[in-house]
Amino acid sequence: MNKVIAPRGVEVPIWKKTAILFGAMTALFFLSVGLFLGQSYEPATYKKNINIFVVDFDGASIGKKLKDVSQKTITNNTVLQPGWLVVDAINYNNDPQKVIAAVNSGEAWGAIVANPDASSKFLAALSTASTIYDPTAALTFFYDQGRSPKTVFEQVIAPMRQIVQQVAAEYAADFLKTVNVGNLTLVIQQNPSLITTPISYTEQNLHPNNAPVTDSSLTFGQVILMVFSFAVAQSILQLTGPLVPRLEHSVVIFLRARIITLFVIGISLWYTVLHSALRAKFASPGNWFAFWFLQAMQMFVHVLTFINIGILVGRNSPAFPLLFLIVLILNATAGVGVIELSSEFYRWGYAMPMWNTVTASRTLLFGSYNRISLNVGLLFVWFILLSLLYVFIQFSNRELVDEDDESDTGSYFAEGAQQPRYGFAARGQPKSFDEEERRRPADDVVDER
Repeated sequence: MNKVIAPRGVEVPIWKKTAILFGAMTALFFLSVGLFLGQSYEPATYKKNINIFVVDFDGASIGKKLKDVSQKTITNNTVLQPGWLVVDAINYNNDPQKVIAAVNSGEAWGAIVANPDASSKFLAALSTASTIYDPTAALTFFYDQGRSPKTVFEQVIAPMRQIVQQVAAEYAADFLKTVNVGNLTLVIQQNPSLITTPISYTEQNLHPNNAPVTDSSLTFGQVILMVFSFAVAQSILQLTGPLVPRLEHSVVIFLRARIITLFVIGISLWYTVLHSALRAKFASPGNWFAFWFLQAMQMFVHVLTFINIGILVGRNSPAFPLLFLIVLILNATAGVGVIELSSEFYRWGYAMPMWNTVTASRTLLFGSYNRISLNVGLLFVWFILLSLLYVFIQFSNRELVDEDDESDTGSYFAEGAQQPRYGFAARGQPKSFDEEERRRPADDVVDER
């Protein structure tokens, strides 16, 4: 007589389980991908969140033309525009450097200024037919490319350039209509550009994107780090899971902590080294170590997140990778996209670990949009909360022990039960490794004749 071990714990047919899993997975796909794609739905509608300052430090004809063109653009409802804001120079103590500081601090994405005494310098050059007059000194616009290179190029540089070009063209046209220069012949002979191009502009990039690799490393590179964080968490659970029923709580906690630290420090170090190898330049030499620390902090947060999920749902549960995808998509939605070009619904993204890591990384690499204290602070809060949650889960006997662990740790099934107990429920109870105790109940054995 041959004996065949019947499957244990099978409560529903496989096709019913498949249907349930298929429904759950398709619903998750629809919701999560819809959330991710919805973040970039009609970004032009939210251009007004990209604020650009217009400041007249000239106080004469050139500054007036800049304000007039800007006001016309603001009132033009047929074209979606950034959040133009005409600001009085008194607000910045008539100092253009304070406008630059406002862009540096993130108060504005960019700024256009009519420089001090621009009109008087032009008129003085016109009266003497000067050949050293620089028309590009009349207008200047500033922007911070490092804050978000793609967004700045499309939503900041392009509209500012359009404004200053329009100002220069209209000012030249108005000047030709009213030109009344006694030494016009001399001007035409010595410097005709004073009439054809009386004013122009200068662009100033406050924080250039100094390495092409950062375009990928601060978007999809962060997604890859999350994927490796999940792999680390899953590997740790698989390595240490069989030991859970026979080790003390504190031993399990510190064992996993040491393994997590080893993986996180190593992977984040190589990620930082790759940036240097691919010629990414940091804003200051010490920022290399700060960048390493930042990536490590993010990985600690993600690994702890996935370990907590794996403990609660079971490391071999099909729900584990599905929940990983949810966490990944939530972070990618915030970190890869531009929250300012999304609806207010997506403001929760400012609290996500990936967004804070990307923002702080840009500060360390380019020196732009410095919110690093807030960014690191939020990552630290995530780390503390997830660490406390992990300790609570561990000490409250919430870790599910898988059936495969039985062969390593002895029987942990209750008499006649079809589901495993929580891992620490059997802690302190005598464990027998006798083969007779490992056998399944008699009603699970089927005769095959």
